[in-house]
Amino acid sequence: MICVIVLLRLCLWHLNGVFGDEMKSVSVMEGHSVTLHTDTQLHTHDVIEWMFGVQSPDEIIAEINREAKTKPFISERLKNHVEIDDQTGSLIITNITTQHTGRYKLEINRKPSDLIRHFNMTVYGELRFFKF
Repeated sequence: MICVIVLLRLCLWHLNGVFGDEMKSVSVMEGHSVTLHTDTQLHTHDVIEWMFGVQSPDEIIAEINREAKTKPFISERLKNHVEIDDQTGSLIITNITTQHTGRYKLEINRKPSDLIRHFNMTVYGELRFFKF
């Protein structure tokens, strides 16, 4: 069963970027932490928004406006699990649960063109073996 899942993940990973925007797949074990990186140099006037949704990203979960130099916004629902790095814009998720499984979208609003990145995170529960 595990071999089938690994093979399926490898096939899906190989297809990333073929049908439009590239989606980066992230797998993590329940209880661990993960950082979703912006992979870009931030500018002074950037507005960074992180969105989350199971089917498609729709809820803003974190936002930082570097030009306004305001305190980063973190969604009330995720405030105990999520923080945004105010220097890099990366999203840090701690003490992950299976409820964090889903699609994440990063939008960096800047002139002359915006930057958009997509992440698909899968959270796996701990494997437990039972003796019979």
